Amino acid sequence: MGEEGKLRVQYRPCLQKGMRTSLITDKKEQEEFYHYLAAISGEIGMDAQGNVYDKSAEDYPKERIVYDGGRSKTELQGGVDNEGNAIDLIGKLK
Repeated sequence: MGEEGKLRVQYRPCLQKGMRTSLITDKKEQEEFYHYLAAISGEIGMDAQGNVYDKSAEDYPKERIVYDGGRSKTELQGGVDNEGNAIDLIGKLK
């Protein structure tokens, strides 16, 4: 829970490979993860620590937002990622 009993959501950048999930620790890979996540989640903004904010909320902290779907470096075209791999609606490779 966050301040005033509000629910707070924070993403932790992870990668699943070979039935194992591991935390992404490389800074550049973390940034790519957050940019991608923001791009597929248009109504949210995220700060540098992966905390998620609703862009329509009155208290939306624009000055702290680093990752925003409207400003994302990730280009989504149809159902493929930047490398041309097919993805479903929640971003999993098909």
